[in-house]
Amino acid sequence: MGFVPTCPQDVNGKESSMNRPLGNAGKISAVIVFLMIAVGCCTYRSPDRPVLELDLKLSTDVLVVNKMPGLVPPQGPEMQLTLVVTWPYRSIWKGTCPTSQLYDFSIEYKGETIWKWSEQMAFSQVITFVEIPGGSSRTYTEVWKVDPADIESEGTYTARAIFIASAQEVKKDFEIKFVY
Repeated sequence: MGFVPTCPQDVNGKESSMNRPLGNAGKISAVIVFLMIAVGCCTYRSPDRPVLELDLKLSTDVLVVNKMPGLVPPQGPEMQLTLVVTWPYRSIWKGTCPTSQLYDFSIEYKGETIWKWSEQMAFSQVITFVEIPGGSSRTYTEVWKVDPADIESEGTYTARAIFIASAQEVKKDFEIKFVY
């Protein structure tokens, strides 16, 4: 007879009344967990596993914000953020996301997040499988509509993008300047 999985002993080390072979449901659950780990359903990056190449492209390096007072609030500028995810190998890259959200963008100033794209969105609560064929890329673009009232200081800001299926992120700095 081969290996028969059983329920564990109780916390005191005594044999549990449940110390009997698992039924079919228990065996099926154990096989599913094993397969999820073996297939890579749970995202895990080992140091020797090749990773995706990520690039973050911004529509400008210097964003000009109108701070001129007036009767009508100034129209804020917009910045386009583009995440390019590339799998440079011949195989197919496979990953999963815990929801239908595949990526996210954020803007930070001095370590504090001032805008996050996903906060304005709703996502299906379903595991999403992602595949990228060898030698191809996926591109995700969103627009940050800047409210001049939200920008308190000129300086260096950081745009950040994350590709959730691989848990990788990329960031790029840009400047904000005021016009009065």
